[in-house]
Amino acid sequence: MALYALLPNFGTFDYYFMLDVVGITQFQYSMISVLHYACMFVGSFIFRRWLKDVEIRNLTIAEVMICLFCAPFTILFVTRNNLAFGISDGFIIIFTDIIGDIFSMCLVVLPMCVLFTKITPKNIEATCFAMLAGLHNIKNSIRGYIGSSINDNMIGVTRDNMDDFWKLKVISIICSCAPLLFIFLLPTNKQIEDCQ
Repeated sequence: MALYALLPNFGTFDYYFMLDVVGITQFQYSMISVLHYACMFVGSFIFRRWLKDVEIRNLTIAEVMICLFCAPFTILFVTRNNLAFGISDGFIIIFTDIIGDIFSMCLVVLPMCVLFTKITPKNIEATCFAMLAGLHNIKNSIRGYIGSSINDNMIGVTRDNMDDFWKLKVISIICSCAPLLFIFLLPTNKQIEDCQ
């Protein structure tokens, strides 16, 4: 969980790219956010139905691989080359958001919550879950600051000049592979059972 806090987030730039370059309205952008939350329910169902007994390491690896699978579509979209291939903006937005959100929920977020549940000692569950919620909230803030710092110091994308936005996306894609470096720190199901 702490590692994910160190991965940059360029969400503000996504917002301005969608509105100013792609040309969607604020209402359409907010409906995409509603779609995100609907996808979380689907991700929860998938995890509960088919993935709850799978090794957390394998789920994390699968999530990174799915992210890498979606990466070319993201790069096509931000460079606007998707239109040259006849792929609509709507398809790219919905495809990458649905795939990304569903699999992020069922391959990373829920398995980590289940892991916390299984390894938390008795009588301090509330404290641990409060810490988990706090880490999740601060993670979102830290990721935004890191993303903004990377942009300010290296790339220089602004609302008026989104020409190098694709570079931020490439950085984001590369950084999404970072959890693979620490995969050995995640316990196996056998280690979790021994801990209980």
